[in-house]
Amino acid sequence: MSEVFKREEALTFEYVPEKFVHREGQLREISDSVRPIFTGRRPFNCLCIGPTSTGKTGGVKFLFKRIAEEEVGEVKTAYVNCFFHPSPPSISLSASL
Repeated sequence: MSEVFKREEALTFEYVPEKFVHREGQLREISDSVRPIFTGRRPFNCLCIGPTSTGKTGGVKFLFKRIAEEEVGEVKTAYVNCFFHPSPPSISLSASL
């Protein structure tokens, strides 16, 4: 354990918090955009924008983790960091792995 940080894993790209506080409204909006997929319809596109370190990536990962845990039908989630996979072919390949 670090002397500076209680939980160093919280600083990794893979980390997803157990609770996501003070972002209920934003999580609801993202949820609303993907909700149609649970009834066999196409989900809406969702663009999450805002200042650095305000919870955009964490919110999406948190919601996708909850969806994956529910195991609803054939729904599968994928997170692709476009910084590391900037071209459409690499995004498609990363999402399919």
